[in-house]
Amino acid sequence: MKNLTALIGWLLLFTGLALYLYGIAFAIFFPIEVIEAGKPTAVRMPEALETLTTGIGAILLTNLGAVLGISITRPAAALARVALAPQQIPEIPEPMTRRELIQAAAVLIYIISLVACAIAWAAATFKEKPDPIVTLIPQYGKTLIGVITAYLAFVLAINAKN
Repeated sequence: MKNLTALIGWLLLFTGLALYLYGIAFAIFFPIEVIEAGKPTAVRMPEALETLTTGIGAILLTNLGAVLGISITRPAAALARVALAPQQIPEIPEPMTRRELIQAAAVLIYIISLVACAIAWAAATFKEKPDPIVTLIPQYGKTLIGVITAYLAFVLAINAKN
């Protein structure tokens, strides 16, 4: 029974990440043009896919906050080594657990998707109206700006403690 539960958990995890990446790719490369009176008036993606992508993105953003929070409260933790620049730690650090590896991979996937959306937003000359791009793209571009700002504050707080 434990193996079945683990299998279902892994299946749900990979399905969720695959759907999230599909939603990001769809928003960037395959948006649906809304045509009225012979002219494209807007660009959109299916509402269910946008809701799913936004929801999973919120979970991944929360995970990013958790990784940074662990890095602040436990700077010697294995997960902190991923978030922080290499530091001189005199003892042998603990190995990363499977959960920590998944968290680190999720952070990486999330940041890559934010960068991809920011690039697509920049390619559309930073327009915010949905005529050139799906509204998810500028939202995620702005989220990347927020993440960079938060990480800068995080690094400055760590350096201020030293």
